[in-house]
Amino acid sequence: MLNTNKTNMETFEIIDGVLILKEGVTEIPFIEDINTITGVVIPSSVMEIEQETFSGYGSLQKVIISDGVKVIGGGAFKNCASLEEIVIPSSVTEIGVQAFAGCSSLEKIVVEEDNPKYDSREECNAIIETATNKLIVGCKSTIIPSSVTEIGSEAFYNCNTLIKVEIPESVTILGGSAFDRCENLESINIPLGVKKISDGVFSCCKKLKEIKIPEGVTEIGDHAFYGCVGLTDIVIPSSVKLIGHGAFQECNGLTTMIIPENVTTIGSGIFWDCKSLKEAVIKSNVTELSGTFYGCESLESIILPDTLKRITDKAFFWCVNIKSINIPMELSFGQLVCGRVGCNPIYLDDILKK
Repeated sequence: MLNTNKTNMETFEIIDGVLILKEGVTEIPFIEDINTITGVVIPSSVMEIEQETFSGYGSLQKVIISDGVKVIGGGAFKNCASLEEIVIPSSVTEIGVQAFAGCSSLEKIVVEEDNPKYDSREECNAIIETATNKLIVGCKSTIIPSSVTEIGSEAFYNCNTLIKVEIPESVTILGGSAFDRCENLESINIPLGVKKISDGVFSCCKKLKEIKIPEGVTEIGDHAFYGCVGLTDIVIPSSVKLIGHGAFQECNGLTTMIIPENVTTIGSGIFWDCKSLKEAVIKSNVTELSGTFYGCESLESIILPDTLKRITDKAFFWCVNIKSINIPMELSFGQLVCGRVGCNPIYLDDILKK
């Protein structure tokens, strides 16, 4: 990026808030007062819009990208909260992750028809990788076509104006953090063909109240539902074999959770700081728990599997209301399994005396 704070008539000019780059310019200048820029015109001589070039341009409403630009870097227009429309020219063949993340006003996305790599078929208001049928960029008005088979990683990242989206049954892959930080998302479905709930896919979807995990899903990734404070109930199907680290961390609306018997691996802290959780049943054949119920201050009843051999790393720290817990015969545990106040440790026999 060209580093200059002054208008240079040979490279660019700003007219009524619109940054106009001159034809022949190959680098986009640094603008000090970004909040004055409401529009940008990028000439064909610029081949790459570098990473985070226009990130945080909060007043930017319109961008004209000329045919000739080949690369839109990761986060290039990140958090341009006023941007309403984007047209991807036929020359663009690379779009980085989070290129339009946090563009909360974005409602129209068009890819020019002769683009060899991307399309916006059926006026879907999204960017789709044509060869793979993977949707890589979405917005609040996206309608996912039935030909799409994958929602790419971070495709809707920080789309905080997205309220509802229908995912067609053709989709079999939900990429990592695909809907991460969609804080106002209230309704979404998981198609039957999806086998993995990827890492962080619904993380911080604070208004999501319910979601059905279909039978056939075998893995729930790390932090998949982290911070989904509106979730009050979720059923883990019997097909699930692995639950990743912090999968339900800070899901403060959950009151009861059952881990089915086919789960063989449970990551650390899966219910970390689930402050309303009162009852937990682990039916699976796991042998170790780590940080599992840390901060679950309302937890009263726990049923553990007979296969459990070891509890470590503050698994019940701050669980001050436990009234019922079964202890497998061969269980061993560390000193800081539990805790009441601050760093004052208590031990498992303190729970058993209740």
